[in-house]
Amino acid sequence: MKNFLLLFLFIIPTLAYTQPKIGPDNVITSPNNPGSGVIDGVYRKSDIISKRQPVAYEHVRESDYVWGKRTWSYIDLREKINHSLYFPTEKYLTSASKGATNELQASAQGRYSLYYILTKSMQDKTITAFYADRGKSTDLNTGEEIPAIVGGDSFKYPLDPNDSDFDTKLQNMIGKQTFDKDDPIYDPNTNLACYISNNAPQEIKDAVVANSGAYQFTVMQGDQEDERAFTEHEANITTDENQAFTFDYGGLQPDPVAAKYRIKIKKYYKPEEITKWYLKEDWFFDKETSRFKVRIIGIAPVVIDEVEEKINGKTVKSDIEKPLFWLYFPHVRQVLKNFYCYNPKTDAQWMSYDDLFWKRKFTSVIYKESSLFDRKIEQYRFGLDALHESKRIKDDMRDLEHDFWNF
Repeated sequence: MKNFLLLFLFIIPTLAYTQPKIGPDNVITSPNNPGSGVIDGVYRKSDIISKRQPVAYEHVRESDYVWGKRTWSYIDLREKINHSLYFPTEKYLTSASKGATNELQASAQGRYSLYYILTKSMQDKTITAFYADRGKSTDLNTGEEIPAIVGGDSFKYPLDPNDSDFDTKLQNMIGKQTFDKDDPIYDPNTNLACYISNNAPQEIKDAVVANSGAYQFTVMQGDQEDERAFTEHEANITTDENQAFTFDYGGLQPDPVAAKYRIKIKKYYKPEEITKWYLKEDWFFDKETSRFKVRIIGIAPVVIDEVEEKINGKTVKSDIEKPLFWLYFPHVRQVLKNFYCYNPKTDAQWMSYDDLFWKRKFTSVIYKESSLFDRKIEQYRFGLDALHESKRIKDDMRDLEHDFWNF
């Protein structure tokens, strides 16, 4: 009997060793489910990021706020340390009838760029966007004039999620209009070329003269654009040269002006077009804890936009930085905590976007501070001197922190 027990104790471990378990130990495999027991990795993650809560702000009493300074800075996404805020650059889906959309192709890694996360949350009405500073513009769909806004970073002009025109206003905020094609208009019935009619409104004739004999009718992007160009503007065009509006192109006699059309395209800004992020921050000294702190108040994506200006009668194109919208950062944290950003040092410890901002794992350059003149650094310093001025502002705040502890 004793020998039998010894043999039993020897055989069981041997069988267990010769038949290793397939897959990780903490994964349950079901024979009725072919896809069970498969995980994308070595272990099943127990740290579910959606269950996390952002680190709460410490309460600051007004009486303990003994010193403070407000700064505006930018995060340059071209710098290597800031690449976690830029990549991955997602690909958007397009529609034959609607053109560009804001629908994203699936991400293999489950990571998304900061810009896409925030714009998608705006569409889902999870967070509220605030209008940034802007000049007069035109509605992408209706063509109506949109008034200018000043002081957008003060969070005075929210985009109301309950507005009946919310979707249209959001498109104007995160998109722009561009024009494509310069094609002639043909009569779809006779296939004859069309000309601008002599009975067209005077404003069209004046535009022809102002543009040296060129004029384009506008058609919204969609199906059958060639036919719609004729039907939508049939009252202002003609196929009869004798009834056409003429312009002197420098020939022997004035020639009829050809009717052409262009397509108005609704375009969404893509993550790769975001070059910077603006930050609005408050630096302050808390007397209760005797600590020098900084708190991000607002954040805004920035694109490079091309504008046209007339100087001495000539049209000059230039590139300007344009913030698309402002977001109140304490509210944004509730969204950022749910998404991973890339950790360049190890895949074992991915952190959320909220962790990245909380730990300040980015670099930024101050472009404005609260001052008597309320002006940007570029208005009184240029080039390398502007960078030195930005560094001086930071150094002055650090020196002040050290002086608090100078005995």
